[in-house]
Amino acid sequence: MKAVFSFWQEFKAEQATESLKKMLPSYVKVIRNGHQQKILARELVSGDLIYLEGGDYMPHRGCVHVQHRAIVQPAPELRRHF
Repeated sequence: MKAVFSFWQEFKAEQATESLKKMLPSYVKVIRNGHQQKILARELVSGDLIYLEGGDYMPHRGCVHVQHRAIVQPAPELRRHF
């Protein structure tokens, strides 16, 4: 019985947390007019460059253009010892 109560309590806590997240304003880092700034996601306009870092969420109004800067280095020589 204790396990059922613990599960129910944790389930309700997760629901409450998700509800609170939906009520909080969502911010996004953008580069606008050459300057990086933090704005509300609902204020995004066409032409804003969204600045993403590891762990950031992609706003639903954005699209992704990936630019890779590859640094190519020669692979170290591998030797097998039998």
